[in-house]
Amino acid sequence: EWLMTFRPRAGIAVDNALLYVTGGGAIMQVRHDTSFVAQTTIPDIGSGSDRRLLPGWVIGGGIEYAFGGNWSAKVEYLYARFAESTLGYSFDFAGNNSPNAVRVREQLSLQMARFGLNYHFGDARSAIAPAFYTKAPQALAYTWSGIYVGVHGGYAYAHGATTMLGPRRH
Repeated sequence: EWLMTFRPRAGIAVDNALLYVTGGGAIMQVRHDTSFVAQTTIPDIGSGSDRRLLPGWVIGGGIEYAFGGNWSAKVEYLYARFAESTLGYSFDFAGNNSPNAVRVREQLSLQMARFGLNYHFGDARSAIAPAFYTKAPQALAYTWSGIYVGVHGGYAYAHGATTMLGPRRH
């Protein structure tokens, strides 16, 4: 349903480009809606739903390029892995008077390709003091420090390793 990451980044600035690596914590809310079919003499169908928060970690890298004034654009790749969780579903099959439960163990990971457009607050360029006296104009270098806000979007591919732990009767 949603994903948040908390991560610093460190990199190398080359002119108006920043090549960086990043990593830190992540948290994701997942919701599972599942249907079950009992393989009995009379097939029965049940369903269940579960929602939970999963903590995890994220690592990646990217490039950000300052292209005009205080604006920059970025492209990055992130890989996230989340804590293993056990999900429980309770359901009643048609014609069965006792509730049933199924438990599923799951390990989720995400691969994300993201792009973004950012606005940097404050003075985005700073003067570099020359190493010696010169009559040439001073070069202005882009500064990557400070606060910025942006709009980001992208595509993610999720992979889940799932293990069925039972059906079990209550």
